[in-house]
Amino acid sequence: MWKSSPTLISFSAINRLVRFLQGARDGRLRLLGWGRSLWPLYFMTRREDEAAARLLAMVPSSQSWMADFGCGRGSAPARLRYEPCLGVDRSRRMVRASCYGEAGRALCADLAALPLRAHHFGLLLVIGVAEYWRDPEPLIREAARLLTREGHLLLTVSPAGWHARFRRLLGSPVYYHEDEILADLFTKYHIQVKARLNTPTQHLYLLSPNATAGSNNPAV
Repeated sequence: MWKSSPTLISFSAINRLVRFLQGARDGRLRLLGWGRSLWPLYFMTRREDEAAARLLAMVPSSQSWMADFGCGRGSAPARLRYEPCLGVDRSRRMVRASCYGEAGRALCADLAALPLRAHHFGLLLVIGVAEYWRDPEPLIREAARLLTREGHLLLTVSPAGWHARFRRLLGSPVYYHEDEILADLFTKYHIQVKARLNTPTQHLYLLSPNATAGSNNPAV
């Protein structure tokens, strides 16, 4: 009787495991999205979106492209802008399901090493992404590389609290990033904080290149 090669069995098992893990991640994201539509998470999500809208109102419209990092199905703040937008996510399934995928403006890639030319984007949205990175430096480095000289970066991080613990219960590896660590990274990659807003569930930074002076922690 013909027997399967151990190598083929091994590769098959690895592929099944990868598909299972990818499906589990997408399922957690859908569950989190469903939970965020319920009270009181709905009101917290609305506060996050309102804070993002306040910061984005400070960014003038331009003809440059915008990118939505970790776009999932498409972030709410991205809908407030009129610039052409590229959705970027590491999940092929999420990219295909996103509004960007339908428009043919989606990229499935590693956010720390995107196959995109430097200084191409006038606005980067990195919303709800940094908290999944144990070390946010590669993410910030790549964002700084892609920004135009007059560009802006909207970055969010998750503060410690019950909301983050709830997400951990869902299996999401949420990490906290101290202000001092972020400030050092902003200085290292020559970006400065133009404005900042805090909500109970998100800390939002509006950043721009060419940090030369001023505090890294201004408040709106």
